[in-house]
Amino acid sequence: MVKAVSSFFSNVLCERLTKMLNSLANWQPYTRMLSLLGKSLCNSCCCGGVDDSSDSAEEERRRPPPSKSTSKSADKNERDMSSSQARFVPNPFADYDGQESLTSPSDSGALREDLAKPITEAAFADSSSSLLGVWERNFAKDLDGGRDQSVYTGIAGSALLYLKLAEGTRAKQGSPVAAAECLHYLQKAASLVDLTLGGQPARKRGYGVPTFLCGEVGLQTVAALLEAKLRRGLPGNGAEDLLNRIAAHAPSVLDLDHKMGRSGHERDLPDELLYGRAGYLYALLLLRRELARDDPYIGSKCAQILPDQLIRSVVQAILDSGLRTAAQRPDIPSPLVYFWHGSPYVGAAHGYAGIAYLLLQARAYLTEQQLRELVKPMIDFVCSLRFSGTDNFPSSMGEDKTDKLVHWCHGSPGVVYMLATASEVFGAEGEGRQYAEIALKAGEDIWTRGLLKKGK
Repeated sequence: MVKAVSSFFSNVLCERLTKMLNSLANWQPYTRMLSLLGKSLCNSCCCGGVDDSSDSAEEERRRPPPSKSTSKSADKNERDMSSSQARFVPNPFADYDGQESLTSPSDSGALREDLAKPITEAAFADSSSSLLGVWERNFAKDLDGGRDQSVYTGIAGSALLYLKLAEGTRAKQGSPVAAAECLHYLQKAASLVDLTLGGQPARKRGYGVPTFLCGEVGLQTVAALLEAKLRRGLPGNGAEDLLNRIAAHAPSVLDLDHKMGRSGHERDLPDELLYGRAGYLYALLLLRRELARDDPYIGSKCAQILPDQLIRSVVQAILDSGLRTAAQRPDIPSPLVYFWHGSPYVGAAHGYAGIAYLLLQARAYLTEQQLRELVKPMIDFVCSLRFSGTDNFPSSMGEDKTDKLVHWCHGSPGVVYMLATASEVFGAEGEGRQYAEIALKAGEDIWTRGLLKKGK
């Protein structure tokens, strides 16, 4: 199933990386803009099976050479890379030489038209051989009776894909064909949302969490965004009804002692992106931004139902949770400490990088002191954990001997979102420059090991 949420992240990242790269014009690896964007999306699925075939001679030949400052730990990282090379497809493409601009003259956040057109046509052309066509042919097999309704791997994510396709066609202003195509995609999204909102309850494990990617808040958020565009006014499922259902999750999110899970298997609500408070925060920020843009009336209702004070309270709850755990773990050199399933994860899905990224997105609700004394030191802590030989990141603290996960969930493809945003927030010409440099170095590894083998 396509994880359509990646498009939301990639739009933001494209703009930020372009600004970051423009400020580092003398840096040779400009190609990281492409590698970070493209390979992050390729890596967004980190839970599939792995092809365990042995290393080929080509994989061996393309193994990245050690840096001049290779140390014993770098040698170990090199061996770990070797043992895990069956996990990725060797990249056959030459590096970018910096001789010509890759961005559009009219839009610095977009690829040149001659580069972008063949990519979009291969992906979204009205053809059974396009990526979209192949996916739609197999889509019915994945419906599974509405069992998985999540954005991350289920029907709500498919609806979000159609919603994003509609937005892309709507951008072609003045074209009757584009208007019809936009409505076509919106209706496809609506049919999926109606199937889930009016159908049987989801049975996927973990769906009850109050988050955008993996919980029912994701379906409700996508449905609210769609209703703001179609304005169907469905009884019980209108935009305001959906917003009120999202707001109803707030008490459990704000309660630091709230338990989730089945009776006898309860655990604390985490703070991470997939199943925790950061995932709820993402939904709030997304709704406030998108609804204010699409429909002023619904946007004003959204600001009343999901007010600034609620967003500020969620941000504070994430900070308070991190401070409380940090007090229990003084051995971890970060003012904010977060755990998932008993481990201090690092990456975007379950760890520090995803939480920090959302806190930076919500920086309007942080004080300057919180930003400087809590969030920034946590980002610096994440940066200190990267592997010296590859500039990739471990999945969690203590996993510093296994450099094999180059995924969105675990590794550089997810961490670069935090780094690119930190570069912007703290100034690419000032304090933020270090984050831009680390992101670009991580991009080198993504360029080499970013196309994963999945399945059998």
